[in-house]
Amino acid sequence: MKRLYIFLFCVAATFSASAQTIREAIKEMPDEVLPLFTKNDRLDFLDYLASNAKAEVKNRMGGMSEMTTLTDDYAHIRTSEASELSFKLLQKGTEQVVCMISTCQVDSMFDSKIRFYDMKWNLLDTKQIIDIPKTNDFQQLVLSAQSSDLQIIQRKFALLPEGEKEKHEEPHLTLLKWNGMRFE
Repeated sequence: MKRLYIFLFCVAATFSASAQTIREAIKEMPDEVLPLFTKNDRLDFLDYLASNAKAEVKNRMGGMSEMTTLTDDYAHIRTSEASELSFKLLQKGTEQVVCMISTCQVDSMFDSKIRFYDMKWNLLDTKQIIDIPKTNDFQQLVLSAQSSDLQIIQRKFALLPEGEKEKHEEPHLTLLKWNGMRFE
């Protein structure tokens, strides 16, 4: 019985030692994953938020970027007036993965790209983690800071004469839940 307790303690210690926060993942992120920011920029974001200051840095393109949200498993960065990044730390079986969404905005249209990384920032096969329908529509992907949900907002693109913008169709909303292995 004593051996069983020791074994369970070792397994629990190993699992908890490997668990990270999104803060730690961002610290370890290589510049190649997010070339807009240097490592010092990313560390400044984290330090400013930790000291309750505005987490704003000058990015490599000369513009100002701001980290607006940081929790144990979620981060949001406004990279410019028309673009943003969201990060969510997800538990996938016994491993953790980082979900990164980059979104650009033009007028009222948003378009997002999603990528997944392991904790060493190796790019993972997105198709193994999520099936996003391929359409000609704009797709905005929104991660929840409070849960592991992912919302897909699809908007039809149509070139309309000036003054007819209000005739756009309503967006189609889809909510995907994280099941521990993939979004469904």
